[in-house]
Amino acid sequence: MQPPERASTITVCTNGPCRGNGAQATLKELEELASLVEPAGSCNVVQYKCFGHCGRGPNVSIGREGGHQEMVHRVCSTDMSLGIIHRASGVRLKPDPPLAARLQYIRRVAGLEQELMEVQADMDVLDVSPLAQRISADGQKRYDNSLARVDRVLQESPANAHPRRLAEAVRRQVVAARAGRPASPEVEDILADDPDTWPGD
Repeated sequence: MQPPERASTITVCTNGPCRGNGAQATLKELEELASLVEPAGSCNVVQYKCFGHCGRGPNVSIGREGGHQEMVHRVCSTDMSLGIIHRASGVRLKPDPPLAARLQYIRRVAGLEQELMEVQADMDVLDVSPLAQRISADGQKRYDNSLARVDRVLQESPANAHPRRLAEAVRRQVVAARAGRPASPEVEDILADDPDTWPGD
């Protein structure tokens, strides 16, 4: 059997329903696996906004040299990610225990990051709502639910992992927003979906 032609790009939808179904974990996992394919740089992973298959996500496109595209739906497990790498590059990776543990950790951390992204998305909606809606019982309940979600991330985050620092920063944002306070030096301009803004080590 001929190995598949070398893929130019693996593209992961990280928008809307795909993200809600775990696309962030799929993206991070595929990035890790692609970095193990030789020669280095031969299997690239990028993210995309929408392929139009929103009810079947996370969606991943394998773009081969020559323009051929192959779409894979519901990519939500390490086995599926391994299969995509094989189909894209012809390389069949066999995770040893350390790599399997690393992939499990990546999926766990990406899930925590995604939870924080969803909290911020809800806060963005509240931030542009009329003041009466923000201070209403329903608005305060939404803030409280967001705080509960952030606290759950804090409880589940590994002690020295970046999601803990990120969650602490997002929590300060939610507390300030709930109280109607303006931004201050204690409330960082952190975006959970932009690693360049995350708190440093």
